[in-house]
Amino acid sequence: MHHFARLSVLVIAATFSVHATGCESSSSPQRPVPASAAKPAKQVSQQLIIKFKPQSVACTEQAVTRFSHAAKVQLEWLRPMSGDACVVIQSAGSQGELVKGQERLGRHPDIEWVEIDAVMQRH
Repeated sequence: MHHFARLSVLVIAATFSVHATGCESSSSPQRPVPASAAKPAKQVSQQLIIKFKPQSVACTEQAVTRFSHAAKVQLEWLRPMSGDACVVIQSAGSQGELVKGQERLGRHPDIEWVEIDAVMQRH
């Protein structure tokens, strides 16, 4: 076999080997991780009891979701409570944002009262 023919056969064989095994050079650039795949921002949450004013907001998952968007406070419905109160989870990016959200809820015209859901202790 001529020198040129032998070289061509080796190049073809090497090319086939790389494509067949899927080998890549170790110097190939790494793909950046998209921002959406990065760790999500840490959220803090607090369970609340909300008493909505009569004929304003029903204590249902759909109604609380609509109210949450309108009030710009992240709320997740958990369950109704006796006395027409509603148990929800409030989430935010920080403790300070939780407090601001609770203050916003306390001033909302559709809310009679709002309080942190905690075990009450007798004194």
